[in-house]
Amino acid sequence: MKIGFVIACDEEIEAHLKYFEKLKTIQVENMTFYKGKYAKHTIFLCKSGPCEINAGVFTQAMISHFKPDIIINSGTCGSFEEKCKVCDTLIVDNATFWDIKKGFIGEITYSCDEKLKDFALSLDKKLKPGKLVTGNSFVGTAALKKKLIKDFGANCCDMEGVAVVYTCQKNNVPCFLIKCISDSGNEEEFDKNFKKASAKVAKVTFNCIEKLTRKVLR
Repeated sequence: MKIGFVIACDEEIEAHLKYFEKLKTIQVENMTFYKGKYAKHTIFLCKSGPCEINAGVFTQAMISHFKPDIIINSGTCGSFEEKCKVCDTLIVDNATFWDIKKGFIGEITYSCDEKLKDFALSLDKKLKPGKLVTGNSFVGTAALKKKLIKDFGANCCDMEGVAVVYTCQKNNVPCFLIKCISDSGNEEEFDKNFKKASAKVAKVTFNCIEKLTRKVLR
């Protein structure tokens, strides 16, 4: 199976590349991709950089150039719930553009692939379902957090996830999101825990794809 990873930041990239076998770098226009092997899968990975537009551009490039069977957005996120602690890992059920008004691009909430999501959750009882909101700015105030919980029922946030799901759905490519809590809306907490959360989400993600087969998608 060919698996594409869209990942935002250097620390997250480094944590994932440690699992690659036969790693090589591929340049496509002004974008850098990595190719490797893991558990008989061919893996492609790119660093999109933060924010929705970057995630969308790199996801489309991944699909157009490498034609993966599935795409995974693996990385860190902020928590909106006390029961979601630092380094807890979430399998995202659905993701929403919180900074785009409904109607501008049609719907603003998009669901991850049901079969992939259910498969991932079945592997480890410690994994939790997530309702993600994505925006182009850090959710760092209690007022904004409260509003996003009220408006969308969200329990976590990031700056890329829904753009990956949206782009994959436009191309009919199954995708799912695996997110590890790095903070609760506090930038100091984020800086302290980012590297640790990146390592945790990489470990969970590769444990998942080690057991992944085409049967899951049928």
